[in-house]
Amino acid sequence: MLDVIYAFILGAGLTGLIWWLNSRNISVRWHDWLIGGIGIALVSASYQHTLGELWEGLPSAAFMGLLVIGGLGIIFLLIAFLSVWRRNKMGNSTSQ
Repeated sequence: MLDVIYAFILGAGLTGLIWWLNSRNISVRWHDWLIGGIGIALVSASYQHTLGELWEGLPSAAFMGLLVIGGLGIIFLLIAFLSVWRRNKMGNSTSQ
């Protein structure tokens, strides 16, 4: 049941992000989507890993996986965010 809720939240969040980007005319290139997708996949994998290890009764392995896999996912998401932000910030400052 948690997987269904997680998938719904992820889908709604991604749809809202695309709508918001289009309404603000923010350009996102294909490699930004790729890096962001890898980041979301890593964060999702860390979520699944943490739930599975907690269910098996291994809390130290659960939180170590959350730290390592989730940390890498957050780093990938930050790289994608900063790439889009810098490109659009530079584009806005030169056009004015």
